Amino acid sequence: MVENNVMKKQLITALAVILLSGCASAPTYTVLTNEGTEYTASTEPMADAGGYLTFLDEDGKKVRIKEADVKSISED
Repeated sequence: MVENNVMKKQLITALAVILLSGCASAPTYTVLTNEGTEYTASTEPMADAGGYLTFLDEDGKKVRIKEADVKSISED
């Protein structure tokens, strides 16, 4: 009986670790400009009606750049 409780606790702990590790790996995006500047976005870059892309960088700061200045966007 005691062995079953220990095994259940170990199984629950292992499942919790697996689930939480999946949550911690949110996608990031690399935004490369025509001039060669590279940004790491922690949120998906979103285009607005004014022709700008907006995203949060890896420090949580809001970045807004012209779509015409962007060479590529890739999901990491």
